[in-house]
Amino acid sequence: MVRSAFAGFALCAFNAAISHHAWQTSLGLLVGGACWVIALSHFNVTVQMSTPRWVVGRVLSVYQTATFGGIALGSWVWGVVADAHGAEVALVAASIAMLAGGAIGLLLPLPQQAVLNLD
Repeated sequence: MVRSAFAGFALCAFNAAISHHAWQTSLGLLVGGACWVIALSHFNVTVQMSTPRWVVGRVLSVYQTATFGGIALGSWVWGVVADAHGAEVALVAASIAMLAGGAIGLLLPLPQQAVLNLD
């Protein structure tokens, strides 16, 4: 599901880079927004369900900090690229980076979770 969301969001960014019509860009952004929500909600549920109840609040705070810190850092990096080379180049480069992230998930899947009683 997350790899599909990566691919959908990459297509959204690529569409935004090459689109010359507002309706086409809007349709792509609709798909991209759905992919964004699917991936973040999936991560959020996974963190909550795989964390012992006694520490879930602390783990969620670290998860949220890392998530939104990563969003801020990525925004800054792609903003620097857009400033230097243009928005189209930044969006295409971001698309390639997202597709590479999805490919890494295919090459290096997460190991199966061992069932531990951490309560």
